[in-house]
Amino acid sequence: MNKPIILMPAPSPGGGGMETRRLNTKYLLETLGYSVKTFIFQSSDSRSRGKYFQGDDAVKVFEDCRNKKLLCNEFVSWVCQQNADALITFNSKIAQMAFPLIPDSVLKVSVLNSTHYPGFYNSFYYINSCDILLYNTEAMRSQWQNIASFLGFVLLKEEVFVVDASTRLDTFKPIVNDGVIRVAFVGRFENTHKNIEFIPRLVKELDARKIDYQFNIIGDGPDEALLKNLKNNDKVIFHGYLSDEKRDDIFRTQDVLILPSRSEGFCLVLVEAALLRVMPIANDLPHLKEMLGDNVISVTVEDLSGWVSVIEKLYKNPSVLRRMQLDAQSYARKKFTNKESLSLQYARILNSRNKIRKTFSQRLLSEAFGLLMKAPDSLRWRFVKLFYEKI
Repeated sequence: MNKPIILMPAPSPGGGGMETRRLNTKYLLETLGYSVKTFIFQSSDSRSRGKYFQGDDAVKVFEDCRNKKLLCNEFVSWVCQQNADALITFNSKIAQMAFPLIPDSVLKVSVLNSTHYPGFYNSFYYINSCDILLYNTEAMRSQWQNIASFLGFVLLKEEVFVVDASTRLDTFKPIVNDGVIRVAFVGRFENTHKNIEFIPRLVKELDARKIDYQFNIIGDGPDEALLKNLKNNDKVIFHGYLSDEKRDDIFRTQDVLILPSRSEGFCLVLVEAALLRVMPIANDLPHLKEMLGDNVISVTVEDLSGWVSVIEKLYKNPSVLRRMQLDAQSYARKKFTNKESLSLQYARILNSRNKIRKTFSQRLLSEAFGLLMKAPDSLRWRFVKLFYEKI
């Protein structure tokens, strides 16, 4: 019996939560016996980040260009040649742009990543030609269920699989009981969503409270200038962009992770922190609590004093911190790392093909929506923003 063929974007060298999710999903699918073929739309930015794809014949590379229509047609031609059973896009705009041109024999699956605007726009792109939309939090399901009923695609829960990094480490480095609390930020230096301007304010308050800390910052990005004053602080260490292995080698020695983001999709670093026994402290976003329950400390970023008080409490009560870290690790392992139970969702996805039947009104709405997707960008953006605000 031939293995089902699944096409999906290759995990790119740019890193980030969505990229790691692609890597984890590819690993799980291959472990389960699926034939996975990957592709990438390679921009100048992804070329600059890596050697990752150089000489890798297993990845189909499409050189990104200004003529998106030409690029889309090239992609569709390749998809047709693969005799694929399914295409999973993971928010790849070009791949979703190709949805209407791809034969019905290929199951078209899109993965939601964010309930927030403008990240919402990528998920919305040509969603009328999608067969299945995967969500991973209740907030995403409630936001998209009406759209699904109008346009006739299927909403399915995605149980996200995460590779447990702690299993590839020989041992956890010994906890150093030196009266110092180790705080980490891991992510992109981007302010609109990641809210990195919060970090200097937090550091200033930690100093004011005379808390003995070490702050490890891992990442890079366009808004690094917002952190420049911290480079004169000998308690703050900048590590830059690191490979997963080097990142985890530092990450596993930390006490807490801070996540001051104003918006997040599936926040992979939150789960990775818990798996490595690093206690997450995050902005009070409801779906983050849904992910880890009581194993994430939620404090609104409007309450800076509250953040400092939480860190101070953990600093003064290391035994409480250790217990919380172990509880978080145990919870994350049970929920996110069980390959056997999580594999069942992919069988459900592939078996959903026979259930996809659009009504006449859904077909009409889908066609109208498709025409809108061909409108000028400015008009399309305005419509999507209006739609987002109303739902």
